[in-house]
Amino acid sequence: MTTSNQNLLVIFSTSAFVQSWRTLRWWWFAVPLVMALLFASGKWLSGVEYEAKTILAPSEERGGGLADMSAGLAGLAGLAGFELGGGKINDTQMAVEVIKSRNFLYGFIERHNMMPHLLDQDATAAELNQVWRGYNEMRKRLVTEYDRSKGIVTLRLTHPDRELAAAWLRALVKDINVHMRERERDRVNQQITYLNAKAEEIQQADVRESLYRLLQEQYNRAMLVEVNDDYVFETIDPAIPPHQPAGFSALVWSLIGVLFGLFTMVVVTLLRSYVRSNP
Repeated sequence: MTTSNQNLLVIFSTSAFVQSWRTLRWWWFAVPLVMALLFASGKWLSGVEYEAKTILAPSEERGGGLADMSAGLAGLAGLAGFELGGGKINDTQMAVEVIKSRNFLYGFIERHNMMPHLLDQDATAAELNQVWRGYNEMRKRLVTEYDRSKGIVTLRLTHPDRELAAAWLRALVKDINVHMRERERDRVNQQITYLNAKAEEIQQADVRESLYRLLQEQYNRAMLVEVNDDYVFETIDPAIPPHQPAGFSALVWSLIGVLFGLFTMVVVTLLRSYVRSNP
C-alpha cells in the first residue's frame, strides 16, 4: 500500500476522526449555530420582498380581428403594387421590448409618481428628480417572460409593498396596451393618407379599385384599433397582492446555514486529522 493511500486511511479512519471531533466538539455546535444566525440575519436585513405576477395572452396569437386583417392587407397591397408591411412585425415581441425600453418606462414612472417608492427613503430631492435612477431600479424589479410556443407572456414585479407591486403591474398592462394602440393608430392614419394621395394620382381603373379596397380595409382596421382596449395583451390572470414574501423564509435560510456550518466542520475535522497524522 502506498504512502498516500495510508494517509487517506488515517484521515478517514474512525479513531482519527473521532479524536479530532473530540478536540473540536464545541466548534461543531458553535459554527452551525453562528452560520444559522448569520444566514437568517442576512435574510432579515435584506428586507421582505413580495412578487406580484400577471399572465397575459397576446392578441395576435389568438388570431382573428387585427391579426387576420394584417395578412389580408398585405395581400391586397401586393396586388396593387404597394408594400404596407402588414403581418411582418411580431407585435408581441415588440411590446415586450417596449415594456423594457427607457422611453416607455421613463414615462410610466413619471405618470404614476413611482420615484419615491423605487428609491430609498433617504433619497435626496435631487435624486428623486433623476428618472434614470428609477428606471434602473425598475429594471431590476421587473421580469418579462415570453413563451412563444404557448402564446403566453408573464410579467413579474417585486416590491416591499405587496399592494403596490400588484397595482403597478395592472397599470403596466393597461399602459402598454394604450401605447401600442396609439402607435398602431398613427401608422394606420399615415397609411390612409398615403393611399388617398395615391388614389388621386393613379388613373388605371383596376389599380384604383385595389387602392379603394385597401382604403376600406384600413378604415375597418382603424375602427378595430379604437374599440379594442386589450390591443396587444389580454389579461388571463390579473395581478393580485401576493400573500407570501418572495424567496426563502428566514427559517429556511437558518437551516441552510446549519447545513453549511456542518459541512464546514466536516472539512475542518478531516483536515485536522490529516495534519495530526502527518506532523
